[in-house]
Amino acid sequence: MLPRGIAVDAGSLCMSKRMLRCVHSVLRIRGAAFEVNLRNGCARQVREVTAHFGITFDESKFMSICSQCNTRGFIGPIPPDQAREIGDPHNIPLKVFGKVSEFWVCKNTDCRKIYWEGSKYRHAGLEFRKFFDAPIRPEDTQTDEKW
Repeated sequence: MLPRGIAVDAGSLCMSKRMLRCVHSVLRIRGAAFEVNLRNGCARQVREVTAHFGITFDESKFMSICSQCNTRGFIGPIPPDQAREIGDPHNIPLKVFGKVSEFWVCKNTDCRKIYWEGSKYRHAGLEFRKFFDAPIRPEDTQTDEKW
């Protein structure tokens, strides 16, 4: 009998800013199971899973799911003053408002988490593009002195 795995949406696996890690060697995606060799390094495990399930990089879906509530999609861009009104001021560092002119808000009216494209967004984009051998955009490699 196979050990119990983890159920995830294949798109979420590649879209989240988090790395999936489990103590079980079986990963379940959309009802299909795949046994991961836990002795392999993290990058190799992810390559095995993405190859097995045919997961590819999709620019239109990259960073399109709210990390707080898992809702797909955002409203925006919105200006900083509107982001201040909507978002929890404790979750947006004050320095961000002086450096960012566009914000996005989760579509889920019960969540309303605020997002912006900062250095972490660009770094994640660069890493995912490298991992999936997708074209690197110039804005992914630019250094941003304001951060």
